[in-house]
Amino acid sequence: MSNQGKLSKFDDNNVYYFHLVVPKEIANEFIDGDNKRVLCTLNNETTIHAGLMHLGNGDYYINLNKEVRKKLNLKLGDVLSYSLAKDKSEYGMPLCEELKEVLDTDYEGFKLFKQLTMGKQRSLIYICNLPKGQATRIKKSLVLMDCLKASKPGDIDYKLFNSMYKTSSY
Repeated sequence: MSNQGKLSKFDDNNVYYFHLVVPKEIANEFIDGDNKRVLCTLNNETTIHAGLMHLGNGDYYINLNKEVRKKLNLKLGDVLSYSLAKDKSEYGMPLCEELKEVLDTDYEGFKLFKQLTMGKQRSLIYICNLPKGQATRIKKSLVLMDCLKASKPGDIDYKLFNSMYKTSSY
């Protein structure tokens, strides 16, 4: 079922700016306990993995980053159509083949990865998915495993990751 929403913007928030408000009546159909991950199809053109974030008044919102807004040529106040589906993927976003291969072959790294919160897992997946080049995705995936082994279990040191990435010989 397609719904209509307006591209809105938080004025007083330095992290989340542009978003689509999802009324609680619609959002509640897709929330399963703590799982608020959805696939959101915008203007019948592009589908994104997203989280339903609580707005504070009972409604929810989905962040729309610059890449999505540019792809759909969206401006503040534009009305767009959207449809939601439960995100049944393991991590709530796609996993690049390079990171999947590293997780499949590095048991210790995989174990440490699974000890992270789902949000931290998604952050690391995003970091590995971002590069367009395969060689860069491989290097980020390998350095990520090294960094997890050097960090406290259940945590990731992003400064250490960046330092290790810059000095890595991979």
